[in-house]
Amino acid sequence: MRQTITLLFHVGFGKTATTWMQKQIFSKIALNEDNCIYLGKLGDDEMMLDERFHKLHYELFNSLNELKRYRSKNSTILVNSYAEVISDKITKKFNAIDHAGGGNVILSNESIAGYGGYNAELNMFLLKMVIERVRKNLGEKYNLEEKIFLTFREQASLLQSFFAYDYYHQSDKFKTLEKFIKYGISHHHNDIFGSLWIDEIIVFMGEIFGEENVLFVPYELLKKDKNEFLRQTVVSLGLISDNKIEMYGGSKKNNTNKGQESGSNLLIDMPRLKKNIIGLSQYGYLIPQFARAFVKYIYIYIY
Repeated sequence: MRQTITLLFHVGFGKTATTWMQKQIFSKIALNEDNCIYLGKLGDDEMMLDERFHKLHYELFNSLNELKRYRSKNSTILVNSYAEVISDKITKKFNAIDHAGGGNVILSNESIAGYGGYNAELNMFLLKMVIERVRKNLGEKYNLEEKIFLTFREQASLLQSFFAYDYYHQSDKFKTLEKFIKYGISHHHNDIFGSLWIDEIIVFMGEIFGEENVLFVPYELLKKDKNEFLRQTVVSLGLISDNKIEMYGGSKKNNTNKGQESGSNLLIDMPRLKKNIIGLSQYGYLIPQFARAFVKYIYIYIY
């Protein structure tokens, strides 16, 4: 009888406690649960499974804000290589131990559904290609199921948080939050504003992955009741049992908009050097390994 392996992709949205989920929930579940492996980002450090897989990820789901101009491409080789890494990790993990109850593979990276700075709609099709390739690689041995998990957020607070976090890029086009919002009103399906149409995205993703395989949960539930949020996400997805919620519910949520206050944008008066350092940190995957520690040190120091 084939083992059942669930491929869980936590694809976003950014600014909905994704860092907290990656660092405090997913990676810790993988440490504590013998039937689980985690391949996603490791929170503040941004690095994924290893340097090779990290590089593959951002070549496949590449940023629109890279130093070189975005170009369309044939992604077949990248899809195959990305799926091969996932397949190898599954084989090594679940061949070594008999997991009669099945297993879980978690990959969390908000760039996949990143409407602000990434090609989110294209990424959904690429992700489906990855899943089918893994299924082809391992289908004879494992019964592979797919789950897509996404957290969404109330629009006004999302836009404020995104503008503050991504000010380095946004300030080239919009000097103030007000101008940013004005652009969004007249271009309501462009850039980050495209992610606000949750009803359309639910239908879109349901058509690709199957409605039964897609889970959307509001970020506001996490703010209101952390344990209930975990119950409707990691428990309902089969990652942990209900009686283990307290193990993870006490983890403090990360604030990646350090120096920001609700309803205000303190980045407007930020010194140019600080803006440049923040911008450089967002291209971390392009920085040579030997220089990353120095950039990270400067990034922490300026805060």
